[in-house]
Amino acid sequence: MNIEHISDVTEKTHETSDLNRRPRAGGLGLDTPTAWYVAEVKRFLEQKSGLYINNPKNFDYDIEAYVATQTKKTVIHGKIFIRVSQNNRIDVLKRCPYLIRYMKDPLRSLTANGFTDFARVPDVEIQRLRQILALVDEPVEYTEFTPHKGDEVEVIGGLLSQSELLKDLKGKISITNGKKYATVILEGIGGLKFRLPVKDLSNITESILSK
Repeated sequence: MNIEHISDVTEKTHETSDLNRRPRAGGLGLDTPTAWYVAEVKRFLEQKSGLYINNPKNFDYDIEAYVATQTKKTVIHGKIFIRVSQNNRIDVLKRCPYLIRYMKDPLRSLTANGFTDFARVPDVEIQRLRQILALVDEPVEYTEFTPHKGDEVEVIGGLLSQSELLKDLKGKISITNGKKYATVILEGIGGLKFRLPVKDLSNITESILSK
């Protein structure tokens, strides 16, 4: 793992950039963003979508796009996360030429019109995703599926365990080509698989992934 101090790395996850930046300031009201929506984008245009949405010249309301990247490489393909109000959600879809649709969540209750509601990701899960991608040295692999096999583990060492957001991070262990990997599930996002030193993992009997 990187020996860089946790506070330095945490600051990196909140740095302002053209691709993933802080949202514009806005007062409370009907146009205040309250959720991260999952938007499907055209293949290989994830980062271009993020740049377009985060350009203040393109929108006059509070909005932020997050593209999951690690060392400037896209980790989650075909999706970006957009924090915008419900009132402005459709407008973003119309104005950004790279977006296809907002993804539905089949586990959510039906709307008043009988349609499945849109998928939303809690802000804390986006922050966890940011930190995992900033702190893990090995390449992170994304999967939409929850692992069903393997011992349940808890991260007890390394930079991940020092983060307040990630200190209780739990997952499942798997061995691929003789190498040990941990897979964690973030609500509304999916699974992230990456290598960790054995000393950083501890077997546990229960996991938040089974809840």
